[in-house]
Amino acid sequence: MRRIIKYDINKRAFIFKFKYDANIIYNIKTKFKYRKWNPEDRVWEVRDSLDKIKLFANDFDFKINISNYKKIKGKRYITIVDDHKITFHFIEDKNKENEFSTELEKYFNPILYDNQTYTVFVNKVDNSVGTLENAIKIADKFGFKYDKELLNSLDHYTIDFKKYDKILMPFQKESVKEIIKKGSILNADDMGLGKTLQTIAAIDIANWYPVLIVSPATLKLNWAEEYHKWCNDREVSVWSKKNTDFKDVNIINYDILDKYIDKLLKHNIKTLVLDESHYIKNPKAKRTKAAKKISKKVTHRILLSGTPINNKPAELWSQIEILGYAPFFNNKYSFYYKYCDAHKDNWGHLIISGHSNLLELHNKLKIAGFIRRKKTDVLTELPKKTINIIPVELSNMRKYKKAEKELINYIKETALNDKEYYKTLEGMSEEEKQIEMKKYSEIKAMKAIKAEQLVRYEALKQLTVELKENYIWEWIDNFIETTNEKLIIFGKHNSIIDKIINRYNCIYIKGGMSDNQKMKYKNDFQSDNMVNEQGQNTRIIVINIDAGKEGLTLTKSSTVLFVELGWTPLELMQAEDRTHRIGQEKNVNVYYLIGKNSIEEDILDIINPKRLIMDQILDGEKISSSTNDILDEMNKKIKNKLI
Repeated sequence: MRRIIKYDINKRAFIFKFKYDANIIYNIKTKFKYRKWNPEDRVWEVRDSLDKIKLFANDFDFKINISNYKKIKGKRYITIVDDHKITFHFIEDKNKENEFSTELEKYFNPILYDNQTYTVFVNKVDNSVGTLENAIKIADKFGFKYDKELLNSLDHYTIDFKKYDKILMPFQKESVKEIIKKGSILNADDMGLGKTLQTIAAIDIANWYPVLIVSPATLKLNWAEEYHKWCNDREVSVWSKKNTDFKDVNIINYDILDKYIDKLLKHNIKTLVLDESHYIKNPKAKRTKAAKKISKKVTHRILLSGTPINNKPAELWSQIEILGYAPFFNNKYSFYYKYCDAHKDNWGHLIISGHSNLLELHNKLKIAGFIRRKKTDVLTELPKKTINIIPVELSNMRKYKKAEKELINYIKETALNDKEYYKTLEGMSEEEKQIEMKKYSEIKAMKAIKAEQLVRYEALKQLTVELKENYIWEWIDNFIETTNEKLIIFGKHNSIIDKIINRYNCIYIKGGMSDNQKMKYKNDFQSDNMVNEQGQNTRIIVINIDAGKEGLTLTKSSTVLFVELGWTPLELMQAEDRTHRIGQEKNVNVYYLIGKNSIEEDILDIINPKRLIMDQILDGEKISSSTNDILDEMNKKIKNKLI
C-alpha cells in the first residue's frame, strides 16, 4: 500500500493512509495535536497547517493529493458533516465571527465556533423549519460556495421502521433516526423514556450486528428479556464464567469486562452499547480501559444513561473519548480547563471537581451527538412526579448529639485546611517546604483518612435511621391500612432493609442476590398478586439503593418511600424513576423521611443543588452553584457546627 495524504472537505481533515507502521503512528500521535484514528476506514484524520503536513509527508515519504484543499484555500464554503450538521468553513479566514454571526443567530441555535479549523457548526438539517433553505440563503449573501446536489440529496432522511412502526412513540422514532444517522451517540433521555427499546430498534433496523452490550450485572437479564421480546430471531448470549459463546447479541456486565477483553477482541464486533454509561466515569478503572479498547475496534458506539454525570462535568470525559468526540473538544486538558474550572492547588495537583461554561458544554454535546428529552417535554400524558420531604423527630436526640459530637471532633482533627497548614510552613526554606508538602499530599494517607471519615459518616446515618424507626413503621402501617396499592421502599443499609423484610415478610432486591432471583421478585411485584407462590408479601418490595436503582421497571406502584439517603443526586433520581416511566398511569408520589436536625438534612442541603448542575449540563438550563467533592463539603459543613 502506498503512503498517501488526501484532504477531505466534509471532515475538514487531512487523511493519512498507509500500511501499518509503528514509527509513523508514533510520530502522528506526537507531532499532531488534533488527530484521531478512524477504525471504519482504517485511516488517520489530522487537522493542522498545510506546512506541517508537507513537512511530515517529506520526512516519511508520503505522496500528497490535496487538490480539494487547494480549491477551497482562502475561500468560504458550506457542507454537511455526518449527514446532518450544517458546517460553515472559513479556511484561513480569521474574520469569521464579525461578518455574519448576527445573521446566523437569526436562524440557528446553538452555534459553535471551532477556532482550530475556522469552522462554524450549526444545528441539524430540519426541513420543518427551513434550516437548509436558510443555510443556502446565508451562503449566497456572504459568498459561501456549496454543492447544491450534495445539499439537496441530504434534504430528507427516511427510515423504514418495519415492525417497530406501531411500537415506537414519535419521540422514540426520532431517537432511532438520530442513532442511525450519527452512528455513535450518547442517549441521555430522561429515565423511563425507553432508551433500551430505542437502542434495540436502531441496531435491528440498521442491522448493526454483532453487538456487545455492557451493563451493570443487575440489568443483564433485563437486556436479554427485551431482546427476546422484540428480536426473537436473534441469538442472545449472556456472558458469565459458564458461558462465553459469541452470538448476534452479546451481553456482559462491567465487573467482568476486563477479564474477557482479549476473547471479545478476537470477534468482529460491529456495535458497542454501554448501558448506564456513567459506570465508566473513572478513566483509571479497569472497566473503562477495557471499554476504550473495544470502542477503537467497533464501527458504532451507543452510550445510554439518563444521568451520564454523577456530580461534575469531568465525569463525562471518558464517555466523550469512547464516542470518538474527543477532537471536537480539542483534548482532555482543554475540556478540563474550559468546562471543569480546572486549576492547580497549593501542591500542584490539578483539581477538576468544579464546573464552568456549562451552557456551552450542553450546546457542544448537542451538536457532537447527544440526545436528551425530558419526560415533561415528550410525554405530556405521563403523570407528574411529586417529591415530599417529611421531617421526623429522632427518638433519642441526646444519643444522636453525642455521636455527632464525636464525629465533629474527629473531622476537626483530620480535615486540616490549607490556610492552617501553610502557617506551619512559615520560616522553612523552599526545599524544606517541598519535602513537607510532599508528605502532606501523600495519596495513600489522604485516601485512608477519607475512607475512615466515610465509615464514621455512615455510622451516624445508620444511627439516624435507628432513631426514626418508629416513624418508619407508622408510615408503612398507615399506607397498608388506608390503601390497596403496592409500595416501593428504598434503603441504603441492609440493617434496616432486613428489618423491613422480617416485619412485613415482603420481597426484596439487595446485593448478593442472583440476577434470576432479582428478576423473579421484580416480576412478582409487577403482577396483580399480593402474595407469591412462596407466601411472601408482594405488595411491598424493599430495595437496596445500590442494587436496584437502575434498569428496573416497577410501574405497578405509584408510591416510593425512602427511609434513608444515598450520597449523590444520581442514585436518588434513578431510584425515584423506577416507577415514573412509560407504563405509569397514576401520579407518582415520592416520600423522604428525614430526621430533623440530623446528618440527613445536611446531605439534602448538599445534593439538592447538584441536581441543578446536572440539569444545566443535560438540559441547558441556566443556574449558578458550585460543585465540589461531597465528602469535603460535608467536612466543611460539620466543622462549622457548634458543639
